[in-house]
Amino acid sequence: INEQQDDGSWLYFGSMHHEKWGGKRTVDCHHTATNLTTLLTILENSDVLNPEVKDKLIAACDLGINFFINNFFDQNGRGIVVIGMKRPACSVQYSEAVFSFCKYMQSTHCKNIELKRQVSDLLPKIIQRLCDLVNKDGTVPSGIYFGKYYNLQSIRWCSGPVLQAIITYIAYITTIHNYH
Repeated sequence: INEQQDDGSWLYFGSMHHEKWGGKRTVDCHHTATNLTTLLTILENSDVLNPEVKDKLIAACDLGINFFINNFFDQNGRGIVVIGMKRPACSVQYSEAVFSFCKYMQSTHCKNIELKRQVSDLLPKIIQRLCDLVNKDGTVPSGIYFGKYYNLQSIRWCSGPVLQAIITYIAYITTIHNYH
């Protein structure tokens, strides 16, 4: 929470790194989503937190989700990798977004109705973009470099996150449909 910037972002490197080494302050999609997913997971298990810390955690998640939505994705679900650059999102960024958005939607502690509406509108579009990356043979390219897909076929950076994101989304929509 202490590393979160006033706008809701997190720097790629923490403040201690920048104090010691300097360098460009970068905010990227993948690590923003990872921070959100981690904080939301902690919030799910917040029965051990004191109320003040829990309230700070909720505020950090709301602020982070708001930043995430408004800075990494357009209204069609098209994403970018790094703030200030035009490199389009790929399998990892879309997958990490699905994880954090599904966690946010399932959170009983985060109750910002407007943010949940925005996530609800954006999530199926991101899933569609993620599914569009899957080749007919089931392989998934890891990213786009020099205008071409770079097909690493790594379980860590390609097919694995995509499969996990699709399963996470199916579990989420199954849960909300069974609830209603």
